[in-house]
Amino acid sequence: DSRTGDLECLGGYELAGPRLDLWRAPIDNERNFHGVALEPEWRALGLDRVTRRIEAVNVDNQELTVVTRVAPAASRVGFTTELRWSLEGSSLRLQFTATPDGEWPFPLPRIGLRLALPASLANVGWFGLGPGESYPDSRRAARVSRYRSSLDDLQTPYVYPQENGHRSDVRWVEFDDGTGRGIRIEGSPWF
Repeated sequence: DSRTGDLECLGGYELAGPRLDLWRAPIDNERNFHGVALEPEWRALGLDRVTRRIEAVNVDNQELTVVTRVAPAASRVGFTTELRWSLEGSSLRLQFTATPDGEWPFPLPRIGLRLALPASLANVGWFGLGPGESYPDSRRAARVSRYRSSLDDLQTPYVYPQENGHRSDVRWVEFDDGTGRGIRIEGSPWF
């Protein structure tokens, strides 16, 4: 989109994003994190409803650069983001930076990119740690290899809501529709 710099379509699939994401569903530990309840602080600041303002969309030397400000409404804190798109052969390359603005008073629930894919891309293959989750406290139980799963099987249905499904040190991931068509995302060197 020439107005927003958003990626609308890739490989024949409609997409939404990517955009900086600062929110995720709170888990038990964040309702009492070392004696401090983070969830009410996050919601009071407005991290569950940040706004995005386009600062600039520029095309220069075969690159598209999109600069945005992402912040809770009426807040002194936020992030300035830069997405730099370029073509490398038949691949589309994205370099992303997010620079914090202001003094953040507490840890963020998340900092990452959100890219919405069509529901038809319900199968996933990746090269990285797996086959199960790999968080700092569980990654020693994971091995680097090539894995396949359905998206539904990546979720762990914990009794109490917990963050889940994370895969670390992913070199590449492929989402496909079961017919061999899909989208591949590669890290540099990993994500």
